[in-house]
This record gives sequence, structure tokens and C-alpha cells, in this order.
Amino acid sequence: PSMHIEHGKGFAERLATIKETLTANGVKNIYTICPNCYVTLLEHTDFNVKSAWSFLDGHLPKESQDSLKGRVLSIHDPCPIVKDIEAAHHVRNILQQLGAEIVEFDKNRENTMCCGKKNMIMALNPEKGKKIFHVRAKQLKTDEVATYCAACVDSFRDHDFTAHHVLELVFQMNATTSWINRYKAVGALKREV
Repeated sequence: PSMHIEHGKGFAERLATIKETLTANGVKNIYTICPNCYVTLLEHTDFNVKSAWSFLDGHLPKESQDSLKGRVLSIHDPCPIVKDIEAAHHVRNILQQLGAEIVEFDKNRENTMCCGKKNMIMALNPEKGKKIFHVRAKQLKTDEVATYCAACVDSFRDHDFTAHHVLELVFQMNATTSWINRYKAVGALKREV
């Protein structure tokens, strides 16, 4: 069931600017790694929106293959993935190609649980967000968690868990912010292809 989401001040203006810019440049297809962007663009634009995880799955850098051999990672599926469940499959395939052993949360894929940041819960109601996070964190069965959402990575790191964005693992990058890593990873992917 769909629920009303309050997008916050300025959402309509930002969305209009994005639409205008993309249309003016002849864009018809949008590929995104971010599950939140995927859902927002899918629901609020007429562009052909696709997850880029399937593309990355077929184009991993050679030096990344088996780079995680011996590592055991719990895989956290972000909330919006329920609208792009195929991405969950591709992310797992990518991690397996990297050589990681994947451990599933009790609730995963289309039954995933929130990390506490969905719809800005952690910012708008921190106590509620923390409670939601702790329910999710109790399902963690390994020392490390991998996810494919920057907000989820931050949620786990904010609570002193070792968390990685899958792009950090693919491109073997570590930085203080996942935004920097994603920017560098996109550049690396462009060079690889």
C-alpha cells in the first residue's frame, strides 16, 4: 500500500529544475544507483528510470573480483528496494563476485526493515528513528554490514557499526563520507566502460 510522503520545502521546485534540465538536454533514460532517487524519479517523472546495479553487475573492474575473499558481510536492503527488487539480486551477485560471504538479515529484500532514516524519521523524530534502528540492528549477525543506500550506511555508522556502501567495496575506497565515494566511483565506472 502506498503512503503519503511529505517531501519537504522546495521539493517541487527542485524536481521541476531537474525535469527541465534533463528535458533540455534530451535525456530520456535515467540510470541511478541510489534506491531513493530511483523511487522518487520513477514516481514523479516521465523518464525511463532504471537501476544501474544491473549494469554494474556486468561491468565490475577486474581488480575488484575476489577482493573481499574471506570477508563475511551482512547485507542490509534499503526500504525503497521493494520498488526495485531486481536491484537486490544484482547487489548480491556483485558481492559474490567480490568474493564476500553474504549473511542475510532475518527481514530482507521485499520484507526488509527500515534503518530509522526513511522519510527523515531520524531527523524529525530522533527517538522513534533510534528505536526503529535498534530493532534492525538486533538482526545483524556479523561484524560488518554492507548496503546500497548512503542514508543506511550513515545510520549504521552513526551507531558505531562497521558499515560499507557496496560502491566502496567495488571500487575499494574508504572516505569519511559516502557522497565522496559515490562521486569517485561514478568516475571510475565511466573510465572502466
